[in-house]
Amino acid sequence: MAADATPNPDSHISLKRQFALNAASGWVNQVVMVAIGFISLPYGIWRLGEQSYGIYQLGASALVFFGILQLGMGPTLVRYCAKAITEKDQEKIRQVSSTGLAMLGCLGALGMILSLGSIPFFIHFYAIPQTLVWETTGLLVCMSVALFLRMISPAITGLLLGANRYDVSNAISSFGCIFRLLLIIAFFELVRPSIFFFGLAILLSQLTQVIFSFAFCLKFIGSDFLSFREIHFATFRSMLSFSSINLINSIADTAAIQGPVLIIGKVLGEEMVTAFAPALVIAAAMRGFLAQVSRPLVPLASREAKGHGNERFGQLSIKIGMVTAFIGFGIMIPFCVFGQELIGLWLGQDRVWIWYFVAVFATGTVITHIQDANYFLALGGGDIRAVVNSQVVVSFVICIGVTLGTLFLRWQLEEVAWFISICIFVRSAIYLAHSYSKQFSYSYAQCLRQVYGKPALVSMICIAFGQLVKNLFHPSNIVFLGLEVVLIGLVYAAIGWLFIFPRDVKKTILNVVPIKGLTSFWL
Repeated sequence: MAADATPNPDSHISLKRQFALNAASGWVNQVVMVAIGFISLPYGIWRLGEQSYGIYQLGASALVFFGILQLGMGPTLVRYCAKAITEKDQEKIRQVSSTGLAMLGCLGALGMILSLGSIPFFIHFYAIPQTLVWETTGLLVCMSVALFLRMISPAITGLLLGANRYDVSNAISSFGCIFRLLLIIAFFELVRPSIFFFGLAILLSQLTQVIFSFAFCLKFIGSDFLSFREIHFATFRSMLSFSSINLINSIADTAAIQGPVLIIGKVLGEEMVTAFAPALVIAAAMRGFLAQVSRPLVPLASREAKGHGNERFGQLSIKIGMVTAFIGFGIMIPFCVFGQELIGLWLGQDRVWIWYFVAVFATGTVITHIQDANYFLALGGGDIRAVVNSQVVVSFVICIGVTLGTLFLRWQLEEVAWFISICIFVRSAIYLAHSYSKQFSYSYAQCLRQVYGKPALVSMICIAFGQLVKNLFHPSNIVFLGLEVVLIGLVYAAIGWLFIFPRDVKKTILNVVPIKGLTSFWL
């Protein structure tokens, strides 16, 4: 039954179409998440106030660290489920999903207990005002239970992703985001604004997503994908061996993203955490968009590794890397040119000053996620140690650097953003690109030229063009601003299509678009 849930592995066109559908649904999901994030951030600050919203942001960042107890099982289960479904082995599917759920259930319960036990320490460490202690406690309790649900969900969603149904998983995620925002608005407007209701909305949304994911697994995988009799120690040991590498990566990645937030909160204050929140929202949105380009490579890489080894991985790495860079730099351009105007419209004129470090942070996000193709290819059928080792080093450097910089060098948010972006550039463009050029047999010089050099050059040209347009025709209202953003976007798309992508990459992109005659016209 698992085989029916995914396109025929022997059908190259079918795999291409499903890959395109998975990527497209991922982008739609990211549009929804971005829209929800961009609405909920100013709405939450407006209804809660800067201090309360800062407490919520600190609580969310702190609880992320308890998610490390998931032991990196999310990517591991996708890898194992993809292989089991590719082999059409129903018994192996039951072993993987049952063992994974049992393991994550125990770890999720442990994470929830530890996070509940840390609530008094959190309240004391951040000196939560007495008037907000009960609300903060309620928020953290709800988020701790939601953490448990989030930790067990990979055992279910791993089946959907392993069956190459990223489109279904993305649809469930989109619904969960919309449902969460509606609950927040309903609670705030019908009862009262409170960070406790923020946490309750997160909990109910997460519960709904788990229920829907389970229901779709029943539909696509069958009713016998879980069995307590199929919990095998050998399967547990095998998954744990691979996931231990992902665990280290998860710890390091969490430290690199959330560590600076907690440091800023302690050294610079809760108001600076609130000021830094827009950069995190935009970076998270960009990470989501860019990851959707490469995430569907995991089941594809599992199939390719089974039949052909790594012979096509180098080509895929360059092609997907170019597409990721093209999209990422395209998203970054509006923040570099119209950052003040966009932040003013979104959060108000009193927060226009944050546009600069938002633009810097967005650029760093693009640079780091250009290497997503290599990570997901390696996750599906290669070696991810280069990603993990470099993430550990960079996370350590970021946390130590931000701590020393804010304490002794009086760094503000701009310096923090620059420091993080420079660390990311060294890791991604220099170390990772070179390391995977050996593993996947592609030219490092070609990678630098096509994946980094050309997109960066075209984006700088378009930024200069955008500044010229902005100076000549100042965007005095939202209509002119929108028209100028669209104009610069079209110029970037046209120049990029002509000069960034080689003919074979254009053909690959257009072949997944089921419109007769489109390929020959645009080539």
